[in-house]
Amino acid sequence: AFIAIPDTNDVTVTTYTGAATTSPPNFSKNVVYPSTPLTAPPVVDQGGGDDLDLGELAFSGAAWRNGKLFATATGTCTGPVACIRLIGVGTESGVTLIEDEKYKSTTDADWFSPSVAIDGAGYVHTAATAVSETDGNGPSLAVLTLTKTVLADPAGTNLKARVIDLGTDAFDDNGTPGETVDWYGSTGAALDPTSPWDVWVTGAVGSDVIANP
Repeated sequence: AFIAIPDTNDVTVTTYTGAATTSPPNFSKNVVYPSTPLTAPPVVDQGGGDDLDLGELAFSGAAWRNGKLFATATGTCTGPVACIRLIGVGTESGVTLIEDEKYKSTTDADWFSPSVAIDGAGYVHTAATAVSETDGNGPSLAVLTLTKTVLADPAGTNLKARVIDLGTDAFDDNGTPGETVDWYGSTGAALDPTSPWDVWVTGAVGSDVIANP
């Protein structure tokens, strides 16, 4: 088992081995250093509805497969806007940093609360919540997926983004817009247990029918 904890300048990976049901597991700690500091997420201004407080710097998603551990967090990118930080470490021979990227909307939308899954081909899929003001419906919450088709691709040229479900309104928890509300994990991603080529994703979208997504 692996546990990854982010800090401003490093990521600590704790490795647990052994049969925990029969004896205490062994553990070791390794520290990897991303190329740029990990930043806490901003408060997201939806342009309507409530402002979303994303909390402190923390990994909101993690997945391991075939000796590779990937973790996702929300950070702050130029704008400022919320963006996705993807950290990958190899675990086969010690712990080494193999992936360190930021994913930012090209239209300055906020992307946040990312989760991650790895399919049978080794592709990395990230589900995230997005705030878009360019869909013709005003501010809204949407669910999108990002697929990393080639690892170790610093330029991100093999990144594919797709909107899964576009919301129709901004989030407002009680009908009084302009308040700041706590907003933490709002997506999930998991490999299908019966098909290694399929990944299931879930997330919150904004609706003009009910206050909560």
